[in-house]
Amino acid sequence: MRVVGTKPGYKGVTKAVRVVPEEPQAPAIARKQVVVARRQVAWADVVRDHPRWSDAEEVSLPFPDAIAPLVLSAHPLWSPWQEELALVTDE
Repeated sequence: MRVVGTKPGYKGVTKAVRVVPEEPQAPAIARKQVVVARRQVAWADVVRDHPRWSDAEEVSLPFPDAIAPLVLSAHPLWSPWQEELALVTDE
């Protein structure tokens, strides 16, 4: 869009009174196609760099310190999974 006419508006701010659409212009320079060289990567390298979650136990290191178990009081919200979640006490 191109502004053809203006006039002073509210508090002296310039206001457009006539706007016309601009005609499309042909690009001056043809766009060049960019060719990206694809790097060949061996499948073994991909598997090594991006292990699956199922392989996490094989590629992760054990935590060096002992972690105390999480102690939760009995609650109906997590009762179906309380044995898997943590050590539950009856407090």
